[in-house]
Amino acid sequence: MTNENENLHTTVAEKEKQVSNLKQQICLLEETQMDFQTELQKLEVEKKSLEETVLNQSKLTSVDDQNEKIYNLEEKLEALASENGKLKAEIDEKKKEYAKQEDVLQTRWERVMELSDEVSSVREAMEEVEQSLSSASEEIHGLKLRNLQLESTVREKEGEVSDLQEQCQFLETEVESLRSEVNNLNEELSQALDQNVSSSGQDEIESKIAEKESLISSLQSQLQAVESELKANEEKVKNITSSVQDEVEEKITLKDKEIESLRIQLEALQNKLKAKDADLQLAYNQSISSSGQEEKFQERMNKKEHELQSLQTKLMDLQTQVEKEGVQELHYTISQLESKVEQYSQRNRELQQSLIKLEAGASVPQTLQKEMEKVRNENETLKKEREQFQLEEKMKRSKLVSEFNSQRMTIKKHEKTIQELLKELDEVDSKAVEKEVLDKLAREEKENDRLWASIEAKEKEIRHLKGYQSQTVDLAKQVAELERNKKELEAKLRESKKATVGKSDEEIFTPHARELADKKREVFALRMELEKVKDSAKDREQAYGETVDRYEKRISSLKNEIRRLQQDNETSVLVPCSMKKTLFEETTEKPCNTSSQSNVSSSEAGVSYKASCSGAVDQYSNLLLKNENKRLEKDNKKLVAKLTQLEAELKRYKENRKKSVVKKEPLEDSKLTQLDFSIPKAPVSVQVQSGFRKVEPSSKRKELSTDDIDSKDQCATQ
Repeated sequence: MTNENENLHTTVAEKEKQVSNLKQQICLLEETQMDFQTELQKLEVEKKSLEETVLNQSKLTSVDDQNEKIYNLEEKLEALASENGKLKAEIDEKKKEYAKQEDVLQTRWERVMELSDEVSSVREAMEEVEQSLSSASEEIHGLKLRNLQLESTVREKEGEVSDLQEQCQFLETEVESLRSEVNNLNEELSQALDQNVSSSGQDEIESKIAEKESLISSLQSQLQAVESELKANEEKVKNITSSVQDEVEEKITLKDKEIESLRIQLEALQNKLKAKDADLQLAYNQSISSSGQEEKFQERMNKKEHELQSLQTKLMDLQTQVEKEGVQELHYTISQLESKVEQYSQRNRELQQSLIKLEAGASVPQTLQKEMEKVRNENETLKKEREQFQLEEKMKRSKLVSEFNSQRMTIKKHEKTIQELLKELDEVDSKAVEKEVLDKLAREEKENDRLWASIEAKEKEIRHLKGYQSQTVDLAKQVAELERNKKELEAKLRESKKATVGKSDEEIFTPHARELADKKREVFALRMELEKVKDSAKDREQAYGETVDRYEKRISSLKNEIRRLQQDNETSVLVPCSMKKTLFEETTEKPCNTSSQSNVSSSEAGVSYKASCSGAVDQYSNLLLKNENKRLEKDNKKLVAKLTQLEAELKRYKENRKKSVVKKEPLEDSKLTQLDFSIPKAPVSVQVQSGFRKVEPSSKRKELSTDDIDSKDQCATQ
């Protein structure tokens, strides 16, 4: 269970990494969305600037062109909004796809939700900014309408001024006609004086002069009325211009303040976005490999950004030029109108003065005539100047219209290039993101399969180790049983020795002295053999102890490897080290009883003369020892079979470990089922049991064979 928990922790860590990569992709998509929003805002700003230029040039251009521009800008905004909607739809689809992993990675998903909340707060702030911008655009639209109304009023006033100018011209013509008539009357008076015309003719002339004077007075009254109207119109124009300028200045200051506040907010949001962009770029740089295609893509992106910046600078320059030209032209036209109004007022004053002079004296002096000619010449020059002014204004209007059309075409070209660049960027980004997402999903699936395979292999290894532990416990139990059997055999041997020693002491002076001497010799030989067997048993015990020590060292080294693997957090491929040779190697089995059988067969010839009681005891003890030897040989065979099985299992385990290239994870030694791997050392008597031969009389036994002892000792070790 602990290993499974650790494996689950590692899988959770890898899934967390995958979720972080997915978050980075989501953030990149959101950044692209934010970039599109900034571009929308830029286009809205451009739209506002163009609308302002159009309003400044509304006196020169038609309303249809303005409507076409507004319609084109609205289409662009709709296209960008549709692209933004597509991006949002794609982001929603990606979120739905990644939401399937919420069951496995709930903790990391909460973190992602926190980040999404922060992004939503930033979006809300951006939406508030957009709302404020929309309100500002509505207010600008209202100002445009007000400006149009003011322009219409100015045009009406210009029409009224033109009407008054025509009235002044008409009055001037009438004054000239009256002057001509007055001159004619003066000539007639002079002729009458010379010819002494009758009083009736003088009366008629005087009546005509009175009529002319009445006409002159009526004309003076009309001129006074025209002058009062002109003054009133001038005052109105001044009031309107001052009020318009005050309102425009106040609104400009308010808009500047609002724009500054919006800029501050945008800068704060941009700083936040830059900080997030920096974090995202770090993760993005880690995820993207340093390949030639990516370098090309980055170079292409840089080129596109430079082109966009150059286009934006060109648009800003064009806008500033158009605004400057429109403002200068308005100031120029206003100054010309003011100069014309002053000229007309001066002329009216001069006409009034001339009328007053005519009323004062009936005779018209030559100075007056010269002045009248000067006035006529001035009128003609003024007409010519007016015609030239009209022609110049028409030419300027045509030039402005042509320039505006050329600028509009350049703006359309720049917008087309911007749209193409945006489309290329969208295609490149979408394809790259799709490939990355698909590759990462495939990698995740492969990693999951590999982890589950490694988990299954480790479970199998754990089961195998547990079986090996159970087998070692069984071996320890069998060794303990062998020790018990050894102790029982030693006790029996002691009893048999006591019996033989007691009988020999009692029957020293019996007639069977020869047999007793033979028995003593045999006992002495047996003791010598026992000493040899003890020496060999000690040697084998030392060898067995060394093998047991090696086995314990091997177990401790395995435990150390397990602890070292537990310390490593990352999964790494374990290269199985070369296992030491098995501790229980099979030795070449030799026939254990060949020499003993030959000795028995050679000594069976002289058995007829032995019929004493000591021979019966020896035969009984020999039978017992034979039975015990048979039982011990059976037990030894069983142990040998079990050892061969264990060796075969160890070989299989080695082969499996060499074949398996799966990463192995650490096992906690503290959490394993702690079993006693220590194998008790075999005492000396184990080898003595299998190597002990049955007691035979001296007549049967001729010589002691060392090969017999060695072969039986080897059987005991096996």
